[in-house]
Amino acid sequence: MTTQELFDVTESHLVQRIQKSNGLGNFAKRRAKFEVWFKVELIDILINAGKAALTEIQRIDVSFD
Repeated sequence: MTTQELFDVTESHLVQRIQKSNGLGNFAKRRAKFEVWFKVELIDILINAGKAALTEIQRIDVSFD
């Protein structure tokens, strides 16, 4: 999977999830850190898109089987 393909699969879903949540919207507006949430949502989106996404293998946050 290329970087562009990853972006295409996740971009609209991530924006929608941030917009639906008042708390996440506040984090985004303030440019505050919400990296752990981001990783959870990213993995969920990728798995729902049929990608074999995995979490934290050898210090790599997101990888693929």
